[in-house]
Amino acid sequence: MKTVSSSSTRTTRVRDNKRNYRTRQKEYVAELEKTVREFRTQGVEATKEVQLSAQKVLQENARLRQLLRQHGIDCNKVETAISKTSVEMEKTSTIANISPRAHLTRGTSKAVRHHYYEYRDNPFVRLC
Repeated sequence: MKTVSSSSTRTTRVRDNKRNYRTRQKEYVAELEKTVREFRTQGVEATKEVQLSAQKVLQENARLRQLLRQHGIDCNKVETAISKTSVEMEKTSTIANISPRAHLTRGTSKAVRHHYYEYRDNPFVRLC
C-alpha cells in the first residue's frame, strides 16, 4: 500500500526528471544550431575562396592568351590545341567513367560554374 508521502515523492521526482530532460534537450538543440551556423559560415568562406580562385584562373588564362598573341602564336592554333586536349580528356574520362567537367558539377558552387560558362561563352572575354 502506497502512502501519500511516497506518491508525492514520486511525483516530485518525475517532475524534476522532466524538467532536467527539457533543459538537456534545449542545450542540445542550441549546440546543434551553433554547429549549423559555424558550418554555414565556413561554407560561405569556402565559396568566396573558390570564386576568387576561379577569377584568378580566368585572369591568368586571359594574360597567357595575350602573351601567346604578342609572341606571334596564331589564336587558331591555340584553339585547335585546346580542342585536341579537350577531346583527349573526354576520351580518357569516358574510359575511366568520369565526366570531363566533373570538377564543375560536383561540389562546386553555382557561382563558379556560372563564371566558367560565362567566360567560356563570352566572345568579348576571349583574347584568342
